[in-house]
Amino acid sequence: MIFGQSTTLLLSLMVLLAWHRFGRVIRIQTLTIKNQPYADLARVAGTSFSRILIRHILPGVIITAVVIATLSVGSLILAEAALSFLGACVPAPTPA
Repeated sequence: MIFGQSTTLLLSLMVLLAWHRFGRVIRIQTLTIKNQPYADLARVAGTSFSRILIRHILPGVIITAVVIATLSVGSLILAEAALSFLGACVPAPTPA
């Protein structure tokens, strides 16, 4: 309530509530894929780091991120409802 009511503030609070799940799991997934034999073979073959990242690591991480986002939607909706009940949500004419 100190900062007032705004959509930007609400989105910032939602990001602060949800980023740790993404960061922790995606870091673990990235390290796991990085140590797979096909990533090592691509490195030995002389493939650039950006190509390994795009072709091998990113597809595995995107799938994990979509699953975590899907599972986080319910808790974020509940958090937004709690903030709305406390009066720290978007202004009245704007729908949440």
